Amino acid sequence: MANTTNFNWETPDDTDLVKDGAAAIRTLGSAIDTSLVDLKGGTTGQVLSKATNTDMDFTWVAQDDSNAIQNAIVDAKGDLISATAADTPARLAVGTDNQRLVAASGEATGLKYVSDTQNTVIDAKGDLLVGSAADTLARLAVGTNDYILTADSTATNGIKWAAAPAGGSMTLLSTTTLSGASTTISSISGSYKNLYVEVYDATNDTANGQTLANINTTTGKITGNLISTLAGGSGVPGYAYAADDNINMTYNSRVRTDSNNFWAFTFNNYASTTTRKSFQMYGGYIVGSAIEASSFLGYFNDTTAISSLKFTANGGNWSAGTVKIYGVN
Repeated sequence: MANTTNFNWETPDDTDLVKDGAAAIRTLGSAIDTSLVDLKGGTTGQVLSKATNTDMDFTWVAQDDSNAIQNAIVDAKGDLISATAADTPARLAVGTDNQRLVAASGEATGLKYVSDTQNTVIDAKGDLLVGSAADTLARLAVGTNDYILTADSTATNGIKWAAAPAGGSMTLLSTTTLSGASTTISSISGSYKNLYVEVYDATNDTANGQTLANINTTTGKITGNLISTLAGGSGVPGYAYAADDNINMTYNSRVRTDSNNFWAFTFNNYASTTTRKSFQMYGGYIVGSAIEASSFLGYFNDTTAISSLKFTANGGNWSAGTVKIYGVN
């Protein structure tokens, strides 16, 4: 008897007798029936799956079999299939409108939906995204034309838009009018290398007297030497200070009502909290009928940053005068 090539089913030879045909057909039919038995049965919706590597070894299984991701894992439009571990698929429910998908190792599926703050925080052309804290985005509104972006630790977001310093080196921090027995300017920014201060047009409403400057409302911290020279070349001896409370801006009592005066201070490395500070002062003012010039080379014997200055008219109260403070880089 001959056999088929692929399944080895037995078939009649060409020389077989006709009388043996029925038996040969039965033999062939039985072989086919046996080979295809795994195709029998099954229910609606099932699919045929290989049971083993053996030829014609099949089994009927549900369309979503145990080795496939089940349809039932998703419940709603937009759901995603993620994983909670190796070979473990899981459903990630769709987020809310305009949220975005981000990696999140603390979540069961390693993913989560979050608000798309990059888009919604922006309100206008030129806005910037900055950090107001760890993992916290904030909006910095665009600045005025020609302003520059400046680091500022006191600003909510750590940076701000500010006018460009004049000449690229000085920034006006404050302008204050002198009034009362003393005027204190506090909360001076520490964002610069040096501090430059101008005091001018100061008048007193009570009596002639000296003009004093104090740093950080401290006592006994000023050391230095005041040198004053009268018009006409007559010299006035220098006056030495040791552990004094104030910088004496005038050697002699000046005319209280004369506004023809000007003093300038430079405080070096004023924002340092580890070193003591040197400074210098020069100025001119009226004494009687003469103009007196003064200069002071000094030392602030304290490691705290200079954050306030107090100006006192020790002959009475201020009636006028201006103080301008500049940050210098």
